[in-house]
Amino acid sequence: MQAWIELADRPAIYERLLPEIRDAAWRLGYCIAVHGTMRRDFDLVAVPWIEAAAPAEQLVLAIMEAVGADPIYLECRQQPTRKPHGRLAWSLHLKLCPHLYVDLSVMPRTP
Repeated sequence: MQAWIELADRPAIYERLLPEIRDAAWRLGYCIAVHGTMRRDFDLVAVPWIEAAAPAEQLVLAIMEAVGADPIYLECRQQPTRKPHGRLAWSLHLKLCPHLYVDLSVMPRTP
């Protein structure tokens, strides 16, 4: 995949990743919702769906594997970004094209 992707091509690329992302999330007890235009990045929200949902960090690693994200970007940002209402956010850059990335927000689990 070339390093620079036309903006018009990004939504189609991101849509192809969605089934793998949803499968990985579902196995860990999460539901995935898409928001945004997918023109720049792939904005996703993960919502814990069952009582025994895995920790957010485990979900992030599973999604990284599913999309072929480059761990170097995650290592540079070891802590997630804290968002309103307890959301935690990570940017997961694809290995083959770091200009493409998943902006993943994970809603907190409640006790």
